[in-house]
Amino acid sequence: MEYKLISVDDHLFEGPDAYQSRVPAKLRDQAPKIVETEGGYRAWVIEGQEGGKIGGLANVAGRKYEEFDPGPVKGGYEGLPASHYDPAERLKAMDQDGVDVEVLFPGLPSLGGGGFFGIKDPELRTALYRAYNDHVAEDWRGVNPERFVAQCCIPLYDINETVAEIKRSYDKGHRCVLFPTPPEAWGFQPLGDKHWDPMWATIQELDIPVSIHIGSGPLPPISDLPLQAGVKGTGQAFIVKTISSNIASMADFMFSGILERFPRLKVVSVESGIGWVPYFLEQCDDVYTRQRYWTKSDLRMLPSEYAARQMYWNFWNEKAGLRLLDVIGENNVMWESDFPHSICDWPNSRKVVDRITEGIQPAVRQKILADNAAALYKLS
Repeated sequence: MEYKLISVDDHLFEGPDAYQSRVPAKLRDQAPKIVETEGGYRAWVIEGQEGGKIGGLANVAGRKYEEFDPGPVKGGYEGLPASHYDPAERLKAMDQDGVDVEVLFPGLPSLGGGGFFGIKDPELRTALYRAYNDHVAEDWRGVNPERFVAQCCIPLYDINETVAEIKRSYDKGHRCVLFPTPPEAWGFQPLGDKHWDPMWATIQELDIPVSIHIGSGPLPPISDLPLQAGVKGTGQAFIVKTISSNIASMADFMFSGILERFPRLKVVSVESGIGWVPYFLEQCDDVYTRQRYWTKSDLRMLPSEYAARQMYWNFWNEKAGLRLLDVIGENNVMWESDFPHSICDWPNSRKVVDRITEGIQPAVRQKILADNAAALYKLS
């Protein structure tokens, strides 16, 4: 297939029966199910606890800006376009938008799997990670494996279980691993701790990337922010500030020695934009040069050299960062749509892409819109 536009960040919402049909019968009462709540809204419930009503800014693709609403929708999934949760309908939406392939991120498990970290029953927790990964492999890739890239959510409570689920998911067709940041905020070892080395080694051995999505740490939902207290702009500031979570995470990757110990590991910074990257790389090199003696740094190259070798950066509708491709690296930049979230331009992605890439050499444009992603995710 000749790819013209590959989106490396899009979101699925699991079908209502995704979990109930895949967990053992004894766990179904506590497994995720959709229930009707007061006012005609619907919500996922896990272990008897409401996990969030269906709707919000994650489901506004195609709406006018003045129609954006962070609140739930009446009727749950019935109030959403089917393309948000039905893979066959998603393909139609992709065709309408001119997108050849989507790299899929989860709904209920959250952006890095953290949605399941609070589950009390360890057997249920493990079953849900397996159920989600099977759902994506079977129900999404099963519809068209050439147009959907699956990324596995992984249990982090036992490193052996973590490694086993990565291998099992890879065998089912997953071609990327999701990892939340900062892991210590969830009660796990810090990112650079060698506790995680068996996981990095497995990912490197399988030759697949790891995705770090902004906001995959325990951030408050927009509905919890003090909007009702008369604090103007809080929701907008929240959306912008989530970018900083990946700046911190990429610094941890850069200086922790992970990229030195695992030279073929590939790391993708998702939904963080690219305009900040040149400054970040410049600062990392300067800090390394000045501070490496007293910090006893184990790095043998400049941080920017590790980045060129192993880091990827995603953009969507910005022009500023694209003017600095020579610094960031034309082989390390990829485009994302973020369908069906509020930053996506569906169904006008092609028009936006044409506008922001005006003046870029055709060969470079092809790289950042398709070829880099095709190579990273091993698309045929």
